[in-house]
Amino acid sequence: MTFVIPEPATARTSVRRLPTGENPYIPAPARIMQVRELTPDVRLYDLRFTDPALAEKFSWRPGQFVMLSVLGVGEAPFSLPSSPTRRGTFQLGIRRAGAMTGYLCDHIAEGDLVGVRGPLGHGFPVAVGTALAGRLDGSERRTFVLCGDGELQEGSMWEAAMAGAHFGLERLTLIVDRNGLQQGDATETTMRLDPLAERFGAFGWAVHEVDGHDHAALLEAFTALPIETGKPSCLIAHTHKGHGVSFISDQVAWHHHVPTADEYARARAELETQLADAETQLAALRAQPPKAATQAQAVSA
Repeated sequence: MTFVIPEPATARTSVRRLPTGENPYIPAPARIMQVRELTPDVRLYDLRFTDPALAEKFSWRPGQFVMLSVLGVGEAPFSLPSSPTRRGTFQLGIRRAGAMTGYLCDHIAEGDLVGVRGPLGHGFPVAVGTALAGRLDGSERRTFVLCGDGELQEGSMWEAAMAGAHFGLERLTLIVDRNGLQQGDATETTMRLDPLAERFGAFGWAVHEVDGHDHAALLEAFTALPIETGKPSCLIAHTHKGHGVSFISDQVAWHHHVPTADEYARARAELETQLADAETQLAALRAQPPKAATQAQAVSA
C-alpha cells in the first residue's frame, strides 16, 4: 500500500484513488464464460472481465499468474496458460488440490463472478519509483509504503530496498507491519527475517523500531522523519495480528479465516467494551485542568 503526500504547494490536492482495473492489487470482477473438464480433477476456465475496457487491454507474459478470489471462500494464485496475444478473454487451468480449488471445481459454473487481481509484493518497488520520480521532478513530496513482514520474503522487495538506498531516497519511508505471522505459519518458521533491523541497515536504510499499537509513538516517529539525512527510512512497527480480540490475537489461522456470525459478535463485543473504557479514560483526562494552569496555581500558592 503506497501513499504519496503532496508537496506543500499542492497540500490540498486529494489522494487519487485508482478505479478498479487500474489498481492491480484490487480484485476486478470477472465472469466465467466457459468451463471444460479436462480430467476428473482438472478444469479449464475461460474468463472475461466485466469491465469491457479492462477486458480488451488486459495483457500478460508467459509465466505470469493472477490471484483468483471467491468471496467467503478464499484466494489462490493460478498461472495463465492461454496465449498472451489473446484478447477479450483469458484462461485458467485449475486442479483440485485443497479447499479453494475444490470449491472452484465443484461449485463455480458458467456465468458466475470471481475476483481477479495481480499478486502482492510490488507496492514497495512502485513506491521506490514514485520517490525517485519525485526527486527527478524537483518535488518535495514524500512517499510512504506499508508492507507486511511476510511480503519481505519476495525477492522484489529486497531489490527495491537496494534501489532505495542506492539512490539515497530520503523522502521515502517504508513501514513494516511486524506481527511475525503470515499465511500458514510464523515468518521465522517459513523463512527467517530476523534480525530485520540489521538486515535493512546492511542494505543502507536508516531504521527505527516502534510499538505499532502506540499512536503517540508512531506520531513521534513520523514527525522525526527522515531518520538520517541521505538515507531512506524504515519504521519497523511491532504489532499483534488481531490485536484487541482475545481469541484472534497472535493466532496464525486468522490470517485468512472468515469469522462466523458468533465469532463476529464476540469480537465486536470485546472491541466495544475496550472502546467504552477508552472513552471513559479520555473523558477523565479532559476533565483535568491543563498542566500550565495547574503549575501556575501551584506557583501563586
